[in-house]
Amino acid sequence: MTDREKQREEFIAMRTGMFLSCDKLKEHIIGTYDRLKDITQRDGVFQELDVWFDNSFPPALEGDVCYSDIYGYHYGGYERGNKTEKVTEDLFDVTYRVIEGRVWQMASAYECKHRIPGQDSRLLMFQKELEYMGAIGEEFQRKRETKVSRLLRTPTSPVSCDLPPEP
Repeated sequence: MTDREKQREEFIAMRTGMFLSCDKLKEHIIGTYDRLKDITQRDGVFQELDVWFDNSFPPALEGDVCYSDIYGYHYGGYERGNKTEKVTEDLFDVTYRVIEGRVWQMASAYECKHRIPGQDSRLLMFQKELEYMGAIGEEFQRKRETKVSRLLRTPTSPVSCDLPPEP
């Protein structure tokens, strides 16, 4: 199936109130995420997308989960045994939610490698987040810009990359 055919299928699904199947949702999100590969590999921070795509929420799997059903697109996961789950009918929203955490991790890794002494560490990290989101698409970058501008209005809290070794 060509990119044009995929886009047409996704558009029809959104317009008719139907949702992409779990397999098509996974294909869409991974295809979107793959737009980051070149730039993040060049920066030395690329990470595979680690999300469990299935037909329902697993009983207790640590990490992120994404699936679709007749109610919409589901995204969430388990962290330390606590389940979180969001449901949306918006394909962009679920795609953004799945990708944003990994983008943050890669931007954070970049900032730790290229820290500028005396500068708010968030500035370089946010710059990279916007660059990475921009590599995916303008809408992704605009949504992240809104969050970043809100975060930059908060007082700085230094983040240290020099964590003690694990026991």
